[in-house]
Amino acid sequence: MHEPAPAAPQSRFFLSHRGLPFETVIDVVLKDRAGQPKVARLRDGRILKLFRNSRRPSLRWFYPTSFRFRHAAGRLRGLGIPVPDVEHVFFHLPSWQHGVIYRPLAGSTLEEHGIGASLLTPLATLVAGLHHAGIYFRGLHPGNIVLCGDGSLGLIDFGSARFFRRPLNARYRERNLNLMVRMPAHRALFSEHDWRDFLQRYRTIARRLDPAIDAPLDIPL
Repeated sequence: MHEPAPAAPQSRFFLSHRGLPFETVIDVVLKDRAGQPKVARLRDGRILKLFRNSRRPSLRWFYPTSFRFRHAAGRLRGLGIPVPDVEHVFFHLPSWQHGVIYRPLAGSTLEEHGIGASLLTPLATLVAGLHHAGIYFRGLHPGNIVLCGDGSLGLIDFGSARFFRRPLNARYRERNLNLMVRMPAHRALFSEHDWRDFLQRYRTIARRLDPAIDAPLDIPL
């Protein structure tokens, strides 16, 4: 993968009995199905990401998505992958919501920037490296991959990532690669030629990391 990134400042956890900091919100980026803020930009440029806990007893009460988001950020950063710096993890008692406040990555997503031939090898290197490290990123698509200012590729919205102790097997790899082009808008970012080229580069890098791996290649666009 990459050289390990510098450690981010340790995030803090707090309980809130009062209102969430919506008075500092200047732009609601994403709403949930009920029309409530899910991702918002704060006045100082930081991002507020909210998750809603079920009021029914669940194991997720003890390790909610906000904690998994912070944990995943640390794991990915340890592999040298640029990720947002998580500054706060909080739980808001009145609304039963929890969330994170983080500094966004500087750059543009591949969905915004586009995927040209020059990005195929870096993209294949990133994905093959994740799979070799045993990381199944269910949000693996161009909208969650950021082209940073220094030319490196970073990740966002990784709260649902799963971490295994061994490299992913062929079934998980194929499923994960399919997620990259599941949405029509994401498929449109690749030409047939570039998609085949990307898969070939992915296979080459994956086998370099682990010669015994059966890396998928025949995934239709």
